[in-house]
Amino acid sequence: MKSILLNTFPTILRPNRKKAEFEKYMPVLTLVLIVLYFLYGVFMLQADYRLAAVDALKKAMMFYSAFLLMVELSPDSQNIYRNSALAIGLSLIVPRETSVIASFYFLFMTRILTKGSGYLTTVGELVFITLYTMLLFTLSGFLYPLVLAITLILDYQFKHRDNRNLPFIALHLAVGLLWLKNPFGIMTRNLDLFGGLTVFFVSIMYIFRLSILKNVLSFNDIGNNIISPRRIKAAGILMVLSLLILAIGYGQLYRFLHLWTMLLCITLPYMKDLKNLFEKQKTL
Repeated sequence: MKSILLNTFPTILRPNRKKAEFEKYMPVLTLVLIVLYFLYGVFMLQADYRLAAVDALKKAMMFYSAFLLMVELSPDSQNIYRNSALAIGLSLIVPRETSVIASFYFLFMTRILTKGSGYLTTVGELVFITLYTMLLFTLSGFLYPLVLAITLILDYQFKHRDNRNLPFIALHLAVGLLWLKNPFGIMTRNLDLFGGLTVFFVSIMYIFRLSILKNVLSFNDIGNNIISPRRIKAAGILMVLSLLILAIGYGQLYRFLHLWTMLLCITLPYMKDLKNLFEKQKTL
């Protein structure tokens, strides 16, 4: 089974990924969070037991996908994983809107771009992610095929010039750019004060974090080279821009609050670098 997964979905599933020390506690933490989600649904939202159970499982899946996404965007920061996982899990308790499919979509896109697996994306993965994206396109609009097209373009440009990307790039660009002809599904929405401040400050701080990122010290799954900082930066920028469009254009801030929390958790430990930068500028 492992060899089949490696040969068919090496980039998306990363079957050879070396897990962080903290990850051995993830099953226990996930179980605790499922109980919290369930109890909140039953006692606070007065939901039916079955509906509360389904919602708890969905949120648990979103929690785990966000954790894995954090690992992709900050692969050499294992010291932040424990507290970050707890913060991401707690951020999912209150929101009623959930989007499991979209959460895993962003994980898959990021893995394709960061190439932490060390392998080229296979044709099987490109076909799978195309079908996955088209499902999201029918449910949510043009953003998802555009993000996939940009992901594949960046992946093509950074290294290897894999020509297998080209027909899929053309397909998703064509689908995504249909928005210019008939822009349905997206409209300007007003964020509340908390939402607006969240979007503004997290975006600014995370973009600063990416701007000072010089090295990524983690080796890929093959173990023969270090993950490219350019890929990490590109994936991070694409992630925050996608979340901004979803929050401002689609009014889906709280549906993706766990991903905003994830970005904040990646960023906060590096805010001391901002202070050091300002101090150096004062001495010049």
